[in-house]
Amino acid sequence: MNSSPVLNRSKLLEIREEILLREDSQLSKMASKSADGFRLREHDLVEDLRTPYVIDRDKIIYSGAYRRYQGKTQVVYFPAKVSEVVSNRSLHTFYVTNIAMTVGKYLGLNLELLQAIALGHDLGHAPFGHDGETMLSALWEKSENREFHHNIQSYYIVDHVAYKGRGLNLTLQTKDGIICHDGEVRNTRLRPPREVSARERIQELNRYIAEKEAGKKPVIVPWTMEGCVVRITDVIAYIGQDIEDAIRFGLITRDQVPPVLGKTNGEIIDNLLSDLISESYGQDWLGLSAEMSTRLEELKAWNYANIYKNPGLNKHRDKISRCFQILFDRYCNDIECKSKSSQVWKDFLSDKAEEYMESYSTVEKVKDFIAGMSDSYFVKCIEEYIVP
Repeated sequence: MNSSPVLNRSKLLEIREEILLREDSQLSKMASKSADGFRLREHDLVEDLRTPYVIDRDKIIYSGAYRRYQGKTQVVYFPAKVSEVVSNRSLHTFYVTNIAMTVGKYLGLNLELLQAIALGHDLGHAPFGHDGETMLSALWEKSENREFHHNIQSYYIVDHVAYKGRGLNLTLQTKDGIICHDGEVRNTRLRPPREVSARERIQELNRYIAEKEAGKKPVIVPWTMEGCVVRITDVIAYIGQDIEDAIRFGLITRDQVPPVLGKTNGEIIDNLLSDLISESYGQDWLGLSAEMSTRLEELKAWNYANIYKNPGLNKHRDKISRCFQILFDRYCNDIECKSKSSQVWKDFLSDKAEEYMESYSTVEKVKDFIAGMSDSYFVKCIEEYIVP
């Protein structure tokens, strides 16, 4: 058979419309309807059988940035290898997605939008966890007087870095949830500003980006209830898992863990999840009870003191920081000198669209390249540069 198959497109689109109508009757009044999905550019598959947020989800999971999740560690990292013992970004996003879907099912929210936001929320994380984010931010701020933040970089990736520099053309609902996943959850009832139009929301996001990159602390609430769910379930997913990783790595023992939310990751998730659903059910906001919020903050403070600031964690931090500086300077020079043998050209810029190449500075391109690296690829690049 040398010809393409002939499909009954009209029948498929009828089925799609029937599914969308059925969805309207099944979702709560606070859920985001698939028919309301807003894209800045007309979708290139106008007769696609998939609903808008499923298209977003699929574009995310087939992107290069998503594939690199598995090579980026969460908290505990090893410069010479990716450990199979501790969590990576791929596992974390899977955990967030699972927890968010449970909340969404009980609250009658759009599960497809929840999937898209949860799976894409950490695409912009630099190699070597939050340490890498801090190191890259220092270089970015020194060069451009702008801070680097992983949630904004996640937004940049889906907006204009991925797909050869054209962006993934996701719905605004998905992009908004991705950038707004990072924010306060303590003693907070997240109430999405549903009355704001899409065009107004884009302006709000642009202001938020400008202020946060300038070092300010702007406050923004996700535009959708699904985005609110991902913000809170992101915390629920990592707070106990970081404890389990620290125990496996020998930084702490289980006996040291305060029993404010439970002694295991499973207990912590169950307690927070149950409270979140019971408090938020039937409401136009999402939030934990005052008591559970206080307990969560107590556990977060304990994690910071005993895990994230533990002197035994990530002993190679200073060496890696110097490596960030070396690669950053090298790639800026390689771009300016048009050194086509450089990794930044071969593995990043060679297939970028003209609009990306002309719209962004050398420093922005280097920032995008390094932010997209996995831990092991980063090590490979530094070895190729300094090891004879």
